[in-house]
Amino acid sequence: MATPLELPEWARLRRPANVRATGSDAPEEYSPLPSTPAGSPYTVRGHDAQYGRGRRNGRTIRAIILHTTEGDSFSSSMTYNAWRPEQVSSHAHVGQAGEIGYGVAEVDRSWTTGRWNDEVLNVEINGRAADTVEEWRSRPRQIASLADLLEDWCRRHSLPALWLTAPQFAEGASLQSTTPRAGTRRGIVDHLEANRAAILLGGSPSTYSHHDIGPGLRWIVLGEVIPDVAARLGSPPAPPDLPPYVPNPGGTVSDSFHFERPPRRLLDTRSGPGRRTAGESTPIDTGAAGAIGALVTVTVTGPTSHGFLSAWAGGPRPNVSCLNFAAGETVANTTAVELDAAGRFVVANIGADTHLIVDLVGLYR
Repeated sequence: MATPLELPEWARLRRPANVRATGSDAPEEYSPLPSTPAGSPYTVRGHDAQYGRGRRNGRTIRAIILHTTEGDSFSSSMTYNAWRPEQVSSHAHVGQAGEIGYGVAEVDRSWTTGRWNDEVLNVEINGRAADTVEEWRSRPRQIASLADLLEDWCRRHSLPALWLTAPQFAEGASLQSTTPRAGTRRGIVDHLEANRAAILLGGSPSTYSHHDIGPGLRWIVLGEVIPDVAARLGSPPAPPDLPPYVPNPGGTVSDSFHFERPPRRLLDTRSGPGRRTAGESTPIDTGAAGAIGALVTVTVTGPTSHGFLSAWAGGPRPNVSCLNFAAGETVANTTAVELDAAGRFVVANIGADTHLIVDLVGLYR
């Protein structure tokens, strides 16, 4: 019988009410959801026989790989990835409402990343690689649960909260069909970087073709989640310069993200030109003509009443906010914004007079 995981309190409170699969002796934490067909031969016991305990080939966990489920429902995504042994793809799932579901015990291996299964933990994040930054930001409990899960895994497996590029993740590894050599670098990657690493080692782009987690969630993971987890662990990482983001490793380059080191201040109305009045739009120039987007931190301080900010590339103002504030507050938020061809965007102040500060964190080119 598999040994139950001693779940931290935050995970106990948030995980769904999983039930035992028909004929399975697996503990509740690792059992499929109730939609498992009655009498189905596909149980956690079946999974253990194929991928389970002892199948890491003596390897220790050296990295965490992030995935998106490519579906919108936590229950359906969790069920799809849990009730058949060939579909128990990842160790844990993070739902859009902050749910945590466990599909495979951490001492066992899951199947989803082929060559890398023996030496990684896999987590499915409920959503799509094509989801925008704004769509991911609309699910704050999901992002908070992802950060909590990464912190827990990093602590218990002595992993650094550090994003690894494909060349780093591939260091020391091989693609031998029998007993492939384990990699040496430790940290966090997504399925795309893991596939790039396999291709660097001689793998076929057609075989290693997954592209999750997608650029929208990457912005949040790299700009917010990993720095947050690193700070909790007491070891803030140096942010990486990422290689070009390629939706399919064999496809064409669409963009690449580069952090500003250090972040660059674009506007501070405290030193001129003065408070932004209610309803006023302020053009911001990043000085990066040709860049397609920016990650910026916007701050308001000393607003006279409640209001919000919007940031966009120009034209009609979208009906969305990037920051909300109340009278007298100093509040900041890091947000993604599209740029026009000259590298500019607009910040609109809706509701109250306030000072405005804008810092450039990074650029997509």
